[in-house]
Amino acid sequence: MRPNTKPPFLAPLRGLVSIILVVVWLTILFSIFFPVSLLKVLIPIPAVQYFVTSILLGLTWLWIGFVNIMGRWTTGIEIDVQGLESINKRGHYFIFANHSAWTDIIMLFHLYHGRMPFPRWFMKRELIWLPMIGYVCWAVDMPFMHRLKPSAAKKRPELKGKDLENTRRACEKFRRRPVVVVNYLEGTRFTWDKHQRLKSSYRNLLPPKLGGAGFTLNAMGELLDGIIDMTVVFSPGCSGSGMDYAMGRIRKVIIRARVLPVPMDIVNCDLRENEAARIRFRDWVNEIWEHKDRQIDEIKAQLVEEFGMEYDEPNRMQRAES
Repeated sequence: MRPNTKPPFLAPLRGLVSIILVVVWLTILFSIFFPVSLLKVLIPIPAVQYFVTSILLGLTWLWIGFVNIMGRWTTGIEIDVQGLESINKRGHYFIFANHSAWTDIIMLFHLYHGRMPFPRWFMKRELIWLPMIGYVCWAVDMPFMHRLKPSAAKKRPELKGKDLENTRRACEKFRRRPVVVVNYLEGTRFTWDKHQRLKSSYRNLLPPKLGGAGFTLNAMGELLDGIIDMTVVFSPGCSGSGMDYAMGRIRKVIIRARVLPVPMDIVNCDLRENEAARIRFRDWVNEIWEHKDRQIDEIKAQLVEEFGMEYDEPNRMQRAES
């Protein structure tokens, strides 16, 4: 018997109610979060800052837990996860994930509760000025990156390697605290328009961008316990958007992960200066991406059979053959 492909009864109304409750809960927690976070500025003592950050992470945990509860109540979504059993909840990991929708981030929050450490993203330094979001990210030690443009490095040779040094300093905070750092190698959310425009050689993915991932590997060095290759696929009949999630149109999500060893020969090289290391890194990432592409095909075939619905995709194979 095939599962029901329709959203739960009254899902739109329940979605609206859950959004209101999540915003109210966020407002309540932020009224506590903000004054506590000020202690990080007023008392610049590492031990105090570590303790304050622990409180802030606890408040974040409460908010994410509430979001997860509201999401399940609203949507009735089924989340099928495999491959995270070997993760050390006190460890340090770097996630390579595909990025098809904004809801990918919500799925990571679902995994955070009970399965892995708190996820963090490397963020552009300019994003720290985003109202509320930038402040919260700074308070929970999200690393903000400032990467020099090649033209600036040529004009000021003394700054060479400064961006890597600053990022390593930001990562030092993770030595005493478990973390998973998330990297979307595609650099943007997947769409078929982007797929065609970039002439991707992969069926379900955009070409991986290597610069940010290599930079992060260099910066985090031997701190990492492993690389998590994570694949997320949503059931057919939806785009995976935030509105689809809130309205209950995402009936199932399949998440598959595998833990890979850290490529120390790459970690210990400056990929901007070592061409041989760049080639090894490119080949290594391409192997991961080829595996992920095949895996997405397999998962989609499973979901098509389970739900009796096809994915709304252009006929790529005919275009490729022509």
